[in-house]
Amino acid sequence: MDGFRCDFAHYVPQEAWKYLLDNSRRVRPGAFFMAEAYPWLGSGDPVVDRRQLIEAGFDAIYWDNPYNTLKYIYQGKETYNDYNQLILSRNMTDLRHSAMYLDNHDEVRIASPIRLNVGYGETGFGSMYACYQLAPIQYLSTPAHILMSNGGEVGEEGDETTGYSSYDGRNSIFDYGCPLSLWALDNDGKWDGGQLDDERKQLLKWYYDFMPLLKDECLREGEYFGLSYWNDVQRFGDCPRSVYSFARYLPSNSSDSPYVGRLIVILANFMPGQQVEGFIRLPSELLERVGLHESSNCIVRCLLDRNGLVPADSPQSHQLTAMEIVEKGFRVQIHDQSSSIFSIRPL
Repeated sequence: MDGFRCDFAHYVPQEAWKYLLDNSRRVRPGAFFMAEAYPWLGSGDPVVDRRQLIEAGFDAIYWDNPYNTLKYIYQGKETYNDYNQLILSRNMTDLRHSAMYLDNHDEVRIASPIRLNVGYGETGFGSMYACYQLAPIQYLSTPAHILMSNGGEVGEEGDETTGYSSYDGRNSIFDYGCPLSLWALDNDGKWDGGQLDDERKQLLKWYYDFMPLLKDECLREGEYFGLSYWNDVQRFGDCPRSVYSFARYLPSNSSDSPYVGRLIVILANFMPGQQVEGFIRLPSELLERVGLHESSNCIVRCLLDRNGLVPADSPQSHQLTAMEIVEKGFRVQIHDQSSSIFSIRPL
């Protein structure tokens, strides 16, 4: 076993965790420990701050705030600017020790059509199509660890009803249930997705294309820069409406990595029921941070969209100067309830 998820870790004193984790790693160096924890000051629990769990030696700690914020955006209670401010509120140490997720055993599956208040309270996103829009936001905005529940990659809806689990959009953790999407993915032990319908096969393919992007050093180690404040229709009339945009990058003075000078730009369409298109611009301040000058020639390339990996010679790829990226921007077209991921690098 490579690691452990520790249930409700904030109910155990920090000192006990430090003793247990230190001794465990003497037996298995490098063992990974993830804390399911929701500490808050004034709770009266043994652990009231995430820093206590980091200092105790946990590699990752559940961070429920981004998940809840995305859920509230879907419910119309918050906006993607609230998500932007949340990411900016945490330091890099905290982000590197966080675990980001789009569902877990306590939450309604992201693909579940249930959108009512049941069980543990506010529920999820209503459709597996939300994965195309939200996974790039949740998994690429920080260098955090990623928690994916079985079946998330094939749109598991949690719709089986068992002895301890009513129809609540969650997979039972007490009964011998049969998540239908995993049964179809298993396909009599071949694990080739042979019994998935076409929509779930497409989602699985998309995840196969998406996940390798996480190895990019800009995403593993880079900083976050919110772009929605800049790409606002009040500032530029030709930018797409209702798009949450941000960049990840390595500052030009941070290392001699070949990734310095590159940016990864993530764009998520929040316009209900519509494809959006227009021009995305980057502020000169951001380009200066990565060492791009006005006359720098750059390749702007779409890496991934709703259909998966995008060929390098796609019409969505452009050759522009840094000044053109600042003043005119690059053209984008983002499918309904989807995200697009671009790379920008010097020639």
